[in-house]
Amino acid sequence: MNSKPIGYESSKDVISFLDPNLRLALSFRHPSNWTAEKAVPLKIDKLMMDNHKIVVDRTTYECAIYQMNHCENKPPFRVSGRNELNRKWTCDVDEYGIPDYITKAGGGLPGNSGILNERLEPIDEILFGVKDLVKIPTDEGRMDRLKSILDFQKQRHQQLLRIRWKTEIDIPEKVPKLDVPDFEARRRAQKSYSDFTLVYRLSHFRLFTEEELNLLKTEEHVQSAITLMEERIDMMEKLILPFENRKNNIRPKFEIHVTKRQGNSNSFIVLERVNYNGNLHKAMNSLREIMFSKRGQPVVVSKLNITHDCKLAGPIPMPRELKMKITELDLEENVPTELMEPIIDATSSPVEKLHIHVNDDTPQNMDLEFIKTCKVLNISKNHGTMLPVILNLVNLTVNIQLSDSVFFSNDEYVSLINHWIETKKPVGTCFTFSTDKEEEEIIESFDFIADQFEEAITEYGIISIPMENSTAITVTCEGAWERNEVKMRVVTLD
Repeated sequence: MNSKPIGYESSKDVISFLDPNLRLALSFRHPSNWTAEKAVPLKIDKLMMDNHKIVVDRTTYECAIYQMNHCENKPPFRVSGRNELNRKWTCDVDEYGIPDYITKAGGGLPGNSGILNERLEPIDEILFGVKDLVKIPTDEGRMDRLKSILDFQKQRHQQLLRIRWKTEIDIPEKVPKLDVPDFEARRRAQKSYSDFTLVYRLSHFRLFTEEELNLLKTEEHVQSAITLMEERIDMMEKLILPFENRKNNIRPKFEIHVTKRQGNSNSFIVLERVNYNGNLHKAMNSLREIMFSKRGQPVVVSKLNITHDCKLAGPIPMPRELKMKITELDLEENVPTELMEPIIDATSSPVEKLHIHVNDDTPQNMDLEFIKTCKVLNISKNHGTMLPVILNLVNLTVNIQLSDSVFFSNDEYVSLINHWIETKKPVGTCFTFSTDKEEEEIIESFDFIADQFEEAITEYGIISIPMENSTAITVTCEGAWERNEVKMRVVTLD
């Protein structure tokens, strides 16, 4: 007996016309719609997945950890993600809220270990993300030092508030003129404010001087400086808090919030709240499963980007039974190509454009069907030689990005040409090497290549090397923007 609701087919018809994010929203709010929603092909223009978020057509879905009971009069605050003060990334926290990058390093407060670099500067940063010349070996001493720095920030905040107070009661002899009527004056005021923010970023262990405070020429800049200082104080207090919790044996309540954010907006809505169990990545895996697993039809994606941006997590586990029809695919560094092999729908057309970022730390398998059949293959690499990556490619159109750290020597050009001759590369094959080499260097390379082949013909800056069956390999150089492009083609001989 068919247990599906009477309106099941009608629901499918309606769902097929809905925006993908509206479809996902309906499924989140009404799980009873999942059966019908997952039976209809999901079509997405741009989809991005990494270890911490999913972006569907400019709508971001994310899992984040929040501390819930910081203070009675303060809202929950986020503890996972990138800290803007010390630039550290936190995935998980312990029962006190101490970030995983600290617990994995032993759990102690970071500080000056006494090891110096070649400029005689400490190599280690303190918790606040700056280097301190004072060597303090104990956690207790380091905490006192952090509190001293925090106290300096609060005093600096008072200095800025006094400027605003003077501005409001208008003491012209002590306050720089705040009216900025002309363009040149505004430009000078902005330059002064930029100089002040540089001082703000680079100094932490003292108060502002009178000269530095006088860099704030407008009321708007004074208010901006106050806001910057308040944000810094707030971040410092939150960084110290977990260590105070540990000292006082306080175990706060943490939750994972599944959020939805539109475009570049800072505001978001909370879709779901669950207790934090110590594993943020597991929550993200569950979110991917809810959104994409067990769909009756392949997900149709115009452009898919997959990024592996977390050193603490392995490659992204893809949802069960997920199949995709993809037009353009971008695999960032450390994303193994094998990840996509079971996902790409074998019955669909080949991938139109494939971008692969090769990292020597994660060797890529380039002998996979979806790579061999893609129409345009773009390859970049973090360092080293490119030849082993591209030597056995069967694609007709390949674009290779070269740089100072990714080289392709003259001998390697010759090896590639010999390989093309031996394997009888088909007409239409075109490899483009984008390089920042100057034209003079490229001409030297062309002279070297031409000398290695007796039958090579050089004319009008083009090298032509005959092959069998009235075909030839041509090597040319073309300017493109600020870079040059070396093109190797297989063409027919007229």
